[in-house]
Amino acid sequence: QNALVLGFVGKYNWHHNAHLMPQAAAMLRKETAAPIYWLMVGDGPHRAHMESVANELGVNDIVLRQGSVPHNEVPAWMSAMDAGVVPVSGGEIICPIKVPEYMAAGLCPVVADGAANREVIETGRTGMLFRSGDARSMADAVRILSDTPGLVGRLGQAARVEVVERFSWQATWGQALLDVLAAVEAEKSAPAGSARI
Repeated sequence: QNALVLGFVGKYNWHHNAHLMPQAAAMLRKETAAPIYWLMVGDGPHRAHMESVANELGVNDIVLRQGSVPHNEVPAWMSAMDAGVVPVSGGEIICPIKVPEYMAAGLCPVVADGAANREVIETGRTGMLFRSGDARSMADAVRILSDTPGLVGRLGQAARVEVVERFSWQATWGQALLDVLAAVEAEKSAPAGSARI
């Protein structure tokens, strides 16, 4: 009950940088006695690399692994987590879908910094950002969550509100579709010969 549980749910691809999580876990183990666990759910071509790093660093007791699970079981696994980790920045173009999924589940997102992710996450308000590719920076973000009572819960709640208000279907693609349909209707009802946009 008193542990901080960070989680990752997804496929282990080369660009996910999953090996950063056991590296951060090893750093934190040396620096704090606080109970911090990492729950890794999923499979993929780079899972073996993440596991070899965990083995090498001796953190198998705090980096807990579960292979692929059916989609309908994912919410139950996520409910065991306090925060969801996304160790990839998504670059300048797109925020990884894991970020709003974690937010929608009420988890505090701990996310690699990048232009697209900064459009979704504000450190200290709706989650925590850390330097992309930097296990030290990830560990520092997690340490703040661990050392600040109630912070992970507050950020998770704020993240949930943010994703519902700003990033739901209705607020994004749904609104874009309504805008397109309204423009089509306006064009249909425009007088013949009027300028078209």
